[in-house]
Amino acid sequence: IPFYCQVVYVDKNGRDGSVASSFYRELIDGSEIEVTNLNQDESVRLKVYENPADLSKFVASPTVKSCSKGQTNLDVRSLKIPSSATPMTFTIKFPCKNVDEKALPESVVAQFRESGTATWQNLVTLNRKDIKKDLLQGATYKVAYGKRYDLRVKVLGFNFEQSNLLLDKNDWLVPIRGKEFCKK
Repeated sequence: IPFYCQVVYVDKNGRDGSVASSFYRELIDGSEIEVTNLNQDESVRLKVYENPADLSKFVASPTVKSCSKGQTNLDVRSLKIPSSATPMTFTIKFPCKNVDEKALPESVVAQFRESGTATWQNLVTLNRKDIKKDLLQGATYKVAYGKRYDLRVKVLGFNFEQSNLLLDKNDWLVPIRGKEFCKK
């Protein structure tokens, strides 16, 4: 299960400041996380959250200087994986049974954000080799049942968007209405 992570800038008094980067990462024993595009020579710390909906439960690394070459260890064993964790299936449904795979790029990235926020995050990457009849599917733990999200998928200059969608089931369906990707 991917954990929600933030890299935060730390002020001179050791208090957390602004978020420099946020992302989801699978954490397996010995995992390494490299973060780029930070302000140079700033104090930062990595925070890994148990649940992205409750930012009170986390473990944090010691403070380090950005752009340094050193490593620091972070013990995430105290974080609990919710037993109710259920993946959200993300499905793109084409209007035809015979999708022209050559009309699609090798991979498609779907992005999401909580409704009312500005920052888009990658939700799932779908690969054209995984098309089954008229469906292209993937699974993710990055969104939560019962919340509202905006979604966007860009495929070869075509934008498919859904706004303020309530996830009230464990399958997020994006219907493609045009026949641009159907075999002729």
